[in-house]
Amino acid sequence: MTSQEQILDAYSQAVRRAVDTVGPAVVLVRTDRSVQSGHRRIWQSGVGSGVIVNKRGSVITNHHVIDGASEIEIQLADGRAFPAQVVATDKRKDLALLTSELVHAEPVRLGDSDRIVIGQLVVAIGHPLGLDHTVTTGVISARNRSLQGPHGLVANLLQTDASINPGNSGGPLVTADGEVIGINTAIIAGAQGLGFAVPSNDVRAFLVRYESTGQGEQAWLGIAGVPQLLSDGGRGLLILEVVPDSPAHRAGLRPLDVLRTVNGQPVYDGTSLMHQMCRIAAGEWIRVEIERGGRGVTLHVQTSGAA
Repeated sequence: MTSQEQILDAYSQAVRRAVDTVGPAVVLVRTDRSVQSGHRRIWQSGVGSGVIVNKRGSVITNHHVIDGASEIEIQLADGRAFPAQVVATDKRKDLALLTSELVHAEPVRLGDSDRIVIGQLVVAIGHPLGLDHTVTTGVISARNRSLQGPHGLVANLLQTDASINPGNSGGPLVTADGEVIGINTAIIAGAQGLGFAVPSNDVRAFLVRYESTGQGEQAWLGIAGVPQLLSDGGRGLLILEVVPDSPAHRAGLRPLDVLRTVNGQPVYDGTSLMHQMCRIAAGEWIRVEIERGGRGVTLHVQTSGAA
């Protein structure tokens, strides 16, 4: 045991291991964008965070960090900086993938966010308010949270009380084992201890969609509903609204239909539907099973991106 380990308690050692493992892969994301101010346009700078996810040096961050940016730069922990470009986004999930001239990078390990338990220790690393490589700690406070974002409902979020501030956006939420299990994305203004992160499994699905289809945007149906208990004891999503000219509308879905499965997987409520859709790329054909007037109907729907 080193002298440093001897003076640290078990909690501090766990935090230090997480920081030592993931910290070098956390980057500062600088942006410049042209915005309208009265009768003239001005340049506006912004900062956020990101994390390296493969040996090619690709960086995951939030869509809102780079949205509308004319110029993007990533800066590593050692001070090196590289111009970056956006290659894929998922506006609804608030994710973006950046590439740069950085090569042979050491990426983070994405953990299995489905195995995270409430009360588990987590560490947030990022650049809040431009303060480089700030570390905060907390626990997973809740799972499967939903928030209304600028591009629709963001579902399946992890909630944490680790301190998250502007500039933390796009940075990693890390376990004591040094695995990234979330990308910090949002806070509730005026609240304390209410931070939210996109689960790592949704991030992994985003990366898989990009690698296989060349785009990162998840599929969108265009329906809203509430959980429904069915006569056979099963559960489904009672559709209350079908957005005009949406994929669901074009495929023939109607209000009062009960959505039971998507591609054979059961749908219980809006959260379970969003959880499944985040694993489907925009433009893919899917099979949905519904109950209509007491009988089962199967429809095929070509999805689209966020409305």
